[in-house]
Amino acid sequence: KCLLVIGTDHGLKGSQVEATRILETLLEKFPDSAESKKAGVPLARAYSEAGQIDKALTLIRKTTDQLEAGSIEIREAWMLRGDLHAARGEVLDARRAWSRLIDDLERYGNDARARRNSTVRLSLLGKKAPLLNSSTWFGGDRKTLTQLRGEVVLLDFWATWCGPCRELMPGLDRIHQSHKDQGLNVLGITKPYARGWLPSKEDPKRGQGINGMDRTAFLMHVSEFRKRFGVSYPFVVTSRSEFDSYGVGGIPMVVLIDRQGTIAWVRVGSGGEGLLETVIGRLLAKQPPAPPSG
Repeated sequence: KCLLVIGTDHGLKGSQVEATRILETLLEKFPDSAESKKAGVPLARAYSEAGQIDKALTLIRKTTDQLEAGSIEIREAWMLRGDLHAARGEVLDARRAWSRLIDDLERYGNDARARRNSTVRLSLLGKKAPLLNSSTWFGGDRKTLTQLRGEVVLLDFWATWCGPCRELMPGLDRIHQSHKDQGLNVLGITKPYARGWLPSKEDPKRGQGINGMDRTAFLMHVSEFRKRFGVSYPFVVTSRSEFDSYGVGGIPMVVLIDRQGTIAWVRVGSGGEGLLETVIGRLLAKQPPAPPSG
């Protein structure tokens, strides 16, 4: 049990090499134990963060056959299995996995977060990306998703008051800097909130909450937040209707759109960047669609 806890904790903290070593040891020494069965999800996640998608998928298939229906672990396994299929572009298999998760919720008791996160994946994957009609841009020239067709677009739905959103931003900025010349556009999508959080000028990890903002004050707030937090990709302020069109419930929520304008991957919540970059690499490797002739 200690190996399971320690290995899982390393994975959550981003130490995927150490997580893999500990969890593989658990599976090797105690292959038939209950802990080994539970280790399948965090180990598959560690593989995926290292870019070993096939290895992760092989393990998670075995794991979904072993875990008990109605358990937290089987629900996490079905969610990850769908994410891995989506990462390989296998839309139908991804949808089947998330549907199995919803079936489990129907039979053995609901989990609001699991239902919301699986439902939004099912509703978006493989569909044309909804437009972002009303928007104010900071840090870039205003473009529609139609104008960005032929490039890969990463939408990060976020809010300044959201701690996990802020934790994700440095990694997204690194991804933006690494891949922007290859055709990747990272856009931080937010909407007007009455409350927010502003980093201090001295330390972006420290700051203070703000309340009672109207739209004008909020736009000024987002502009100042971007300057102080130090990210280079554009921030885009939309409206509630745009959030609703993407089914945004929990944030941060990352949506990847391929060169044809189709939603290729969805993740709700913060997490590692390894699997995300693997999907981006696959999408960038595909050639842009040819312009219409004539």
